[in-house]
Amino acid sequence: MRLFREVRSKLNAHGRAEERVLFPRMEEDERTRQAALEAEEWHAASRNVMSRLAELAPEDELWMPKWLVFSGIILAHLDAEEERALGRLDKTFDEEELERLGRDFLAAEEEIMAESSK
Repeated sequence: MRLFREVRSKLNAHGRAEERVLFPRMEEDERTRQAALEAEEWHAASRNVMSRLAELAPEDELWMPKWLVFSGIILAHLDAEEERALGRLDKTFDEEELERLGRDFLAAEEEIMAESSK
């Protein structure tokens, strides 16, 4: 269960940092808007399954099926995000903005991790 909590914490921080830094900027540009909106829906689905999973004890017979569904959602989201969202960033934003977004993302992710460890 410790491993699950750690994975959940890291995925939560990563997703919230994307939602705080990256997606708002992507939504401002028509070339990346749809990809950001889609990624936000993937995040909502992931949070939904993750919260249901967190409510169960690992010995519950539903825990493993929910974990498998959650894992599938995460893998599908990563594929979609890499193909449709991240692939468009290089073509849409200049190098300076990409570097700023990267720095802001890492700072937000670190801040969220620190908040969640309190």
